[in-house]
Amino acid sequence: MINKTILILDGEQRSALAATRSLGKAGAKIITGSELGSSLSGASKYCHQQIRYSSPYEKPDVFINEIKDIIQKEKIDILFPMTDISVFTILSDEEEFKKITILPCVPFEKYLKASDKVLLAKMAIKMGVPVPQTIFIDKPHGIIACKSEIKYPVVLKPHASLIHGSNKIFKCGVHIIHSFDQLENMVNKHVAFSRPFMIQEKIKGDGIGIFALFDHGKPVAVFSHRRIREKPPWGGVSVLSESTKPDPDAKEFALRILKALDWHGVAMVEFKRDNSKNGLPVLMEINARFWGSLQLSVDSGIDFPLLLVSQYMGEKIKLVNNYKYSRLRWLLGDIDNLYITLKQSGKHVMEDSSMLTKLSAIKKFILEFSKKSKFEILRKDDLKPFLWEFKNYF
Repeated sequence: MINKTILILDGEQRSALAATRSLGKAGAKIITGSELGSSLSGASKYCHQQIRYSSPYEKPDVFINEIKDIIQKEKIDILFPMTDISVFTILSDEEEFKKITILPCVPFEKYLKASDKVLLAKMAIKMGVPVPQTIFIDKPHGIIACKSEIKYPVVLKPHASLIHGSNKIFKCGVHIIHSFDQLENMVNKHVAFSRPFMIQEKIKGDGIGIFALFDHGKPVAVFSHRRIREKPPWGGVSVLSESTKPDPDAKEFALRILKALDWHGVAMVEFKRDNSKNGLPVLMEINARFWGSLQLSVDSGIDFPLLLVSQYMGEKIKLVNNYKYSRLRWLLGDIDNLYITLKQSGKHVMEDSSMLTKLSAIKKFILEFSKKSKFEILRKDDLKPFLWEFKNYF
């Protein structure tokens, strides 16, 4: 039993709900936070109280002060930021937070290093970890010199997903580029590309996620899953997934990188199979936080939130190698997947797989009900989060 009060941020996220249920079942007093008046996690029976805070994007300084006040007022023992923006903002003032609570995250400097896509790609190349063919650019006008080298489509990546600017934090995405004019327009338009960035070949193949918990550079638990369907269908968040045995190459590459970073805590290392190289896993990025399909690993027998809390409370965790097969379905997300597919004219072309007819999509959606998939949000022992989601969905 965990006799601790835990504050879980980003309560609107599915990963936050998974952590709320996991740690609440273990006996912790859970308080959830969100920018919303109510949230998915806040609706759970395992949530003792929910609080509202300011946007870390729009008012990062106010957000930090509000979280500090909540920690002191509610006597929070452990703080769980769940998304990039909350981890980034909290860690920017990590020394002050560590004076008043347990913060189970890597140091800010290490977080920034792992989250910097440019630095990570260069580090991987030196370590012999495969990456997509990459052109590194220091300044926006640098694209002119390499114009003849670019073979479209390509993937345009900023150095990081979050960038500070004018008292705000900006979210920076990855873009698929089909022409030099589009590339030039994007680079000159977005503040993200005023700093070093990269242009990578577009890899065709399935995504691979290696999820891990590390103890000062040593792996404690490793888990892997396969995305079966996503929203949008051509690539996005997982709506249907299953646990799998880790790909040996991807696992070895992921552990090699995390060991080199002397990692401590959780991380997800993303790869894509390169179909042009016999399915070789090539590195995409590291998410230095919990991941969206966290509930799948918990259902499979690797309870990462509970293991992380135990580790930061000083327990020595034995290596977790085995887990059971599990299948997870985010029902409303899967409905979105089907809706987007049916909206396409004619046949919907999946970028990284074969043609998928509308009739086939409907059939697969219906047949999934006959399989042993667990619903991610809808759980009979904790119904209110699904009712909250259903109400807000419409």
